[in-house]
Amino acid sequence: MCVYETPAHVVDPKHPGGIDEILNFGEFWNEEGMRKNRDQIVAISAKLGKLYKRVYRFIAAAKSLRDDMEVIYKEALDQGKFNFAVTKFKAEVTAGVPHMQKEGKTRHLFGSAYAPGGIVDYYETIVDTMEKIIYINSSYAEGTSRVLEEVVDEAVKKGLFVEVYHEPMVETNIETILIPELKVAITASKKYKNKNMKVFDVDSFMDKDVLAENEDKLKEDKALIDELLTKGLANVLVGKKEHDILETCYIPNMDFKAIDKFRDEMIERIMKYAKELEE
Repeated sequence: MCVYETPAHVVDPKHPGGIDEILNFGEFWNEEGMRKNRDQIVAISAKLGKLYKRVYRFIAAAKSLRDDMEVIYKEALDQGKFNFAVTKFKAEVTAGVPHMQKEGKTRHLFGSAYAPGGIVDYYETIVDTMEKIIYINSSYAEGTSRVLEEVVDEAVKKGLFVEVYHEPMVETNIETILIPELKVAITASKKYKNKNMKVFDVDSFMDKDVLAENEDKLKEDKALIDELLTKGLANVLVGKKEHDILETCYIPNMDFKAIDKFRDEMIERIMKYAKELEE
C-alpha cells in the first residue's frame, strides 16, 4: 500500500479495442446469488473505504514527519564529497561496459509495501539471485534514491536493462535496483546490512555536528513515525478482516473453473504478444 490513493479512472483503457481492453470478471459470477448479499456488500465496502482513507492519513502524517528528518539530513550532507563519491561509484558499477548507441530499458516496481502484518518485502527472492550485492547504508531516503538514480541513468546510457524497485512511502524514491546483465543488486534493505560484498555509506558524508545538534528532533520524529505507522497498519489489519468477510459474499457465487480457463487463455495471448514484440 502506498500513501497515495489511485483514482478509479486510472485503470480504464486509453485506447479500448485498438490497443487496450477491459477484462470483465463479472461474467464469472452468479448475479442472482450476489444480489442476495447486496446490503452486506454495500455496508462492508463503505466501511472499507473509510478504513483505508484513515490508513492513508496516518501514513501521510508519518511522511510529513519523515520530511522533517529529510530536511535535517539534507542540511548535514556534504554535497561536494557525496557527488564525487556517487560519480566514482556509478563508474565502478558499470566499469567495462561501453556506451551503446541504443539506450537500455528500465522496469519500475514496488520493492516493499505496507501490509496487515507490517512493512513487508520479498527481496530475498530477487536480490539473492544476483552474484554481487552492494548495500546502501543511509538514514537519508532521498540520498539513497539519488545514488540509485545516478546508477540507473549510467546503466541505461550504456544500453543495460535495470529493474528499479521503489519504496511505499514516497513512490518516486528508489530503494533497490538490479542490473541482471552485470549480476549486481544495489539495495538499502536492512536485510543486506551484513550480507553484501560492498557498502556505499551515505551516512559517512553527514556532518556529525549538524546531526548532534538535531539529535533530539530526529529521535522524536522517528518515534512518532513508528507510532503512526503502527496505528495506520493496525487499521489495515482491521480492513483485511472486513475484506475477508466480503469475500464470503463472492466466493460461493464465482465460477472458478471458468476463471481458470480464462486465465490460461490470457496467458497464451500475453505470451503471443511478448513473442511478437521480440520479433
